[in-house]
Amino acid sequence: MLAALLAALPIQAQEPRALTVNAQLLFAVPADSAIAIEPRDDSDENLRLRDLMIARLRERHGAVAADTVAADAPLLLRFSTAVVSDRDTTRATGPTAHPSTGVRTRVTAALERRDGGQILWKAEVTATPGDANPRLLPAQLAAAVIDNIGRTVDTRVAAGAAAAPR
Repeated sequence: MLAALLAALPIQAQEPRALTVNAQLLFAVPADSAIAIEPRDDSDENLRLRDLMIARLRERHGAVAADTVAADAPLLLRFSTAVVSDRDTTRATGPTAHPSTGVRTRVTAALERRDGGQILWKAEVTATPGDANPRLLPAQLAAAVIDNIGRTVDTRVAAGAAAAPR
C-alpha cells in the first residue's frame, strides 16, 4: 500500500526532505537484550521495512549481531506505517495553523516486553516531501527508528529554536 501510494504521487511530492523524530523512553531498555521486530500489518512494504530494521540493528551491533535479533526475543519492536496528508490533520475547528506540507510518510513504533506487554519506548518518525531520492526513504525510516531505540528525542523544531536530541 505504501509503495502504491508513493508511486501515485508526483516525483517532487515523493522525495523526503526531512525526517522528524519524536521518541520517548518510558522505562529503561535492558542492555544487550535481543529484539524481535514485527510489523502490525504484514504488507509487502512493511515486511521490507522490517528487514531493513533488522539489517540496521545487526549493523549497529557488529560482532554480536547474531544475538541481537531473534523471533522469540524478550523484547518486541512493533511498528506500523501510514501515508498522511494535510487533510488528515484538520481539527474540528478547521485546518491547522501550520503551513501545508502535503503528503507525509509516518512510522510509529513501540518497544515492549514480550512477557507482559509493558511499553519501554515509543516513537513516531515522519518524512515530509523534499529533495532526496524517494528510493532511500524506507532505509532512512528504518535507520531513524533503530538508531533512536532507548532514547528520548524530539526533532520537531519550534519557531526560532534548533532541534536537538536529549
